[in-house]
Amino acid sequence: MYWFVFFITLITLGAIFGFFIGHRLLNPQRYPVLETFQEQYEKGFIPEEFLKQEKTNFKILSDFGYELIGFYFKGNSQKTIVFNHGIAWTKYGNAKYLKYFFENNWTILIYDQRSSGESGGKYPSFGYYEKQDLKKVIEFIKKKFPNTKMLGLFGESFGGALALQYSALEPNLDFVISVCPFTSLRGLISYHLISFKIPKLFHFLILPFVNLYTSLVGNFSIYKVNPYEDALISKSPMLLIHGGKDILVPLYMLENLYVMRQHLAPTQLFIFTSGKHTPELYLENKKKFDSIVAEFLETLPHVQSKRVVIE
Repeated sequence: MYWFVFFITLITLGAIFGFFIGHRLLNPQRYPVLETFQEQYEKGFIPEEFLKQEKTNFKILSDFGYELIGFYFKGNSQKTIVFNHGIAWTKYGNAKYLKYFFENNWTILIYDQRSSGESGGKYPSFGYYEKQDLKKVIEFIKKKFPNTKMLGLFGESFGGALALQYSALEPNLDFVISVCPFTSLRGLISYHLISFKIPKLFHFLILPFVNLYTSLVGNFSIYKVNPYEDALISKSPMLLIHGGKDILVPLYMLENLYVMRQHLAPTQLFIFTSGKHTPELYLENKKKFDSIVAEFLETLPHVQSKRVVIE
């Protein structure tokens, strides 16, 4: 009898914790577009070129029935880059990275992800549906700029994980730049359970209920959001950047990916030992960060795998 009560108690606690986490995953704080623009502008994250250059607004209908809204800056070269922002943030979060691309005449496209900013979609899915949305964006780009000779992705945090996931769908992608991405949604949840002092023994009780919640409410499984496996499928050159003091996404995720991918496809991993999660990682190391990105892009397609630690 006591064992039965104990078992039921464990299952109940697992369900409570799991459903709570599932609810938090699907309902992050969503920021209004104008608020994010104002914040980025006041902090000086938006370069002058962003405000001065002509941009063209666009709307794309997702395969899932909602609109994806963004804009692009047309460059004079035949190089195009698509930016992907972090979870629940908006397209303006990408503005801080754009100076190099303006200076080198790239065509730049940024847009609001599913369930963010001005775009539709009720819940985020951490890449499960967003990678199909990104496919629609890429199709739009290819039709709009058929003479594009180089096409790549740049993503930070969730946007970086999305770029890794999409790379498995696009064999002709010329490069991926991914900053502070997670490589497994299940693994990320487990990491945060550990940070809250919940023993690994109890994860097997909690995770199935997290998955049950996201499956019933968000219509996706946390076990099928696996950027690690997608990145191993892709043959595109990748630049991976992470901070050694990132407490939101653990460094070991990219370390493990680099170890497995370095001999499969060109992969560069740069670790800022004192770096935190984005955007702090970029803002505190801006000059070095920009030079890393520039060197990577300017050596394409002859990129060699390497791991670099920056003290």
